[in-house]
Amino acid sequence: MLPFLILLFCSSPETARMILIYATDESAARLQALEDFARLNDSGFAASAQDPYEWENPHGEQLFIESVYPVPSGDLSAIRRMLGDDDAPYTDKHLIAGLLEDSRRIQMIEPNAGTLSRIAQAEQYLQ
Repeated sequence: MLPFLILLFCSSPETARMILIYATDESAARLQALEDFARLNDSGFAASAQDPYEWENPHGEQLFIESVYPVPSGDLSAIRRMLGDDDAPYTDKHLIAGLLEDSRRIQMIEPNAGTLSRIAQAEQYLQ
């Protein structure tokens, strides 16, 4: 089993949650994250018949997976600390690195000077 850090949210980014899932591959990690979120929040979410990655509840709210990050074994303890699964001090460099990766992808799709500037700032911070 491999560790994956998953960022998901329900209908709006304000509800974002990061969870750590152990699975055999990314596809299994995605499904496990959706199932765990639906079970823990008891909000009636279920997978659509057409796509197992599209979940919705009777109120019309949708459950999304924003990002999936495979966690290198050397980073696992830092991720656990970040999620509160460990008593060690919080570190945000792993989270910034993941968000930086997302920003680079978004920048390729929709170039934006502000995003480019924030990418440069994040890269400088991580050095």
